[in-house]
Amino acid sequence: MALQAFPDPEAFINSAIDRGAREGLDALEPLQQTVFLISEVEVSSDMGGIDAFVDAYGPTGLRRASEAFLAVGATEIAAALVAMARGLPGVDENLWNRANALTTARTGYNFDAIAACVQARLANASAASP
Repeated sequence: MALQAFPDPEAFINSAIDRGAREGLDALEPLQQTVFLISEVEVSSDMGGIDAFVDAYGPTGLRRASEAFLAVGATEIAAALVAMARGLPGVDENLWNRANALTTARTGYNFDAIAACVQARLANASAASP
């Protein structure tokens, strides 16, 4: 799916989440993965705990999600996810709680930050294409 096919960040974000839900993370392009991973962590945290995300994606998923959160400026969340990945399988309960609290509060980012990240990368992709 060409990045240039999306006229605005919101359409891209919605499409990435929908496609990721249907086809899985590995079917997505890198920018779509960034959006989808953030969504997956948010949903897991909001619906009962980040442990559901860890169960689905493991330590590699936590590291990839950390990179996604860094891309949108959520450095505290990114650091918590990396610490969790390093600590698995014996992550301290306080770290689980901190990661959940940071994510449910959307600490360090919001939808506008995700949209700005997407917009910048779409613009770069558009400028780079012939």
